[in-house]
Amino acid sequence: MVKVIRSIGHGLCAAGATLLVIYFLAVRLKGLDALYESINPLAPRTYLVLSAMMPGALCLWLANHLSSRRRRATAVDDTQSNDWHARRPSLARRLWATGKSN
Repeated sequence: MVKVIRSIGHGLCAAGATLLVIYFLAVRLKGLDALYESINPLAPRTYLVLSAMMPGALCLWLANHLSSRRRRATAVDDTQSNDWHARRPSLARRLWATGKSN
């Protein structure tokens, strides 16, 4: 599931980047003044153009979030303890459990 969402996110990011390149090429054809206006950091249009990347970024964030939740859930042992020391033991506790000394 996560791999599918991540693949969709990469595809949407590539499509968004393609739209950005087409936009900047079209603006460049209008002239240098239009190009300077399109990369002006104070113009709201600049940030609206970047919204083409948002669906892909959202899918990538979702895939990353889901994969980290799954890793965290499997890292917990079967005791289902509410004690955070049992869920996330320190390095010293892990070494002590394996029998290695400092």
